[in-house]
Amino acid sequence: MQSNRIKSLDGLKGLSILAVILYHLWPNIVPGGFFYVNAFLVFGGYFLARKVQDLSFNQWKTNTLRLIQKQLARLWIPLLWLMAIVVSLYLIVNPTALKSMRNDILASLFFFNNFFQLASDKSYFTDMALASPFTHLWYVAIYVQSFIVSLILLLINRWFTERIWEPWRKYQVFFWLAIVFICHGAYWQLYRPNTDPSNVYYGLFTRYGSFATGIFAYFLFPELNKLFRHLSSRKSTIFITLIGTIALFDMLLMTFSLNDNHPWTYQMGLAYFDLLTLVFLFANQRSNKFFESTIGNPGLTYIGKASYSFYLCYYPITVLAFSLLRLFQGQVLLLRVICFISIFMIGSLFYYFIESKRFTYLFGNDLSWIQDLKTFGSFYTGTPGLLTLARSFIFWGLCMALGYGIAISKNDKPLALFQLEYGNYQADPSPLNFYYSYDHSAKNLKDYLSQVDKTLGTHFILPVQTRESPVELALKEDPRQRIDLASLDISEENQAIIDELAVFNPIIAEALTPLQQVYALEAKVTLFGDSLAKLNGPAFVNLFRSSNFFGYVSMQVWDADEKLAQLIQEGVVNDTLVINIGTNAGLDEEGISDLIKVAGDRQIYLVTTNSAVEHLKQVNDIIAWASQTYPNVHVIDWHAIAQGHPEYYDIDDIHLSIEGMEYFVSLVAKDLYQDNFINNITP
Repeated sequence: MQSNRIKSLDGLKGLSILAVILYHLWPNIVPGGFFYVNAFLVFGGYFLARKVQDLSFNQWKTNTLRLIQKQLARLWIPLLWLMAIVVSLYLIVNPTALKSMRNDILASLFFFNNFFQLASDKSYFTDMALASPFTHLWYVAIYVQSFIVSLILLLINRWFTERIWEPWRKYQVFFWLAIVFICHGAYWQLYRPNTDPSNVYYGLFTRYGSFATGIFAYFLFPELNKLFRHLSSRKSTIFITLIGTIALFDMLLMTFSLNDNHPWTYQMGLAYFDLLTLVFLFANQRSNKFFESTIGNPGLTYIGKASYSFYLCYYPITVLAFSLLRLFQGQVLLLRVICFISIFMIGSLFYYFIESKRFTYLFGNDLSWIQDLKTFGSFYTGTPGLLTLARSFIFWGLCMALGYGIAISKNDKPLALFQLEYGNYQADPSPLNFYYSYDHSAKNLKDYLSQVDKTLGTHFILPVQTRESPVELALKEDPRQRIDLASLDISEENQAIIDELAVFNPIIAEALTPLQQVYALEAKVTLFGDSLAKLNGPAFVNLFRSSNFFGYVSMQVWDADEKLAQLIQEGVVNDTLVINIGTNAGLDEEGISDLIKVAGDRQIYLVTTNSAVEHLKQVNDIIAWASQTYPNVHVIDWHAIAQGHPEYYDIDDIHLSIEGMEYFVSLVAKDLYQDNFINNITP
């Protein structure tokens, strides 16, 4: 039987899912791959409109229910199997993660994932270390919601046209055009530049514009086809092929030139991509030899047919792959290639066994429960064979695992997120919001016992003091140290702090000599950078008591010069400046040079990174280049110290643990002391 599928449209679907996958694996090369989600929505709207118009209105209730049943089965059955597999793997590998995934699982299973993301203030553009394997299912939710809304509107339009006012038929195109304009206009109203775009990225009101564009295309194309009737078949084909090629070229251009942070992406880019998809769809209403032989090649056509399976599988595999980033440090390209191959292989198997209806055990692929029960019973007539037993084991195993996983799941805050939020709270506590009451109670108790020690000479907090001062002890350890005893004369206050460090920060006390501790207490240093600087800040000023810190979550090097310039203008940046930046998106020579120029003649110390980020080597190479290029730039090589010490990092493997913070602060103190007292480098 000859298929009536248009190969070039399947080819564009194949190109679209490849672009989405590559966007997550190689975002620097394919920064605009996320645009292609719109192509699926436009196609969905177009083909739904065609199906509704082809429905027999004499039995419209039966036909509509059959259409809904078929569409939901096509989407929900593969989704159900995916979630059963993923939850089963979590039960085996990391059951604790399920303690924070219940709403995520249920929202994904019943097509509300996008609303869950908005309600829980989660971002699609979050770091992979905190990503859920179900985040990408926002698209499936948007698709189903758009399908339901569109079906209702299309049926009302058709009923009104056939039963009330037949002339409405020619105005339907304007009705859908108005909806398209309203939805895309909402991007302008709701999007705010330089903020998280999740409200427009996940929102049904904005995203519905793409689905409505497909329906608008269905009613527009007959009118456009009339314009080409006066042209010869050859001229018409050439013109249509030309505009389709231009549209495809523009789509590819956006793939490699725009990213998810650019304001134009949301203000015009998504709407423009919908328009390009409409033009390409118009050029391929019927078979076009040029597009059939190019984008309609067998490879892209196969990927297009299996695009839903690839979409379901790619994100969980990507999340798993990036959780292993630490093991592939220095070989990130290999990890990406393995991830891409795994997506292709697992997606193909998923398509073959599940989406292609080869695995029809109990609830098959059409949500026909009565027929499914009959089919299910037929598996057990007679003596079950080995294949039947294997299928039974897989089916019941996955069903029980999904049910058990949902039963034990909770909505607790993920531990990694809690640690980040608590670190952020420590760096910037609000006097009006005592969120962590235990933290305040512990601090008050510590302050009270310290005061008792000072008043009564007890040692609840403060240790018994040694007879020899830290300076005398240091001179005994190394009398050759070049020090200025007058400048390092320990005050009673500093002595108390050093004694306190010995009790509460033994890592710092052990890592630093008394002279280095005294230097750190008196030194005036500014720590500046991204979230690492912000979260490390409290530990930093706990040792560097005369210093300050300024950290900004998600700050990139290209935004840092403006923030640093403002701080300098306010007069709060010291002459010794420690900069910890590059974790979020890497560094480049231009960005770091601009930052150094803003800092002026200060002594600048750039901190290398050992966080589990794919651009680790690039960041450290740029830092090495800067230290060789600028005489006032030096390196604090945290990468060398932290290698082989996973305990220095939190669960996300990006931010430092409490232990790691103390080693980091100790390293900064050592390097600054070495430069100021041994190498005579002064600000």
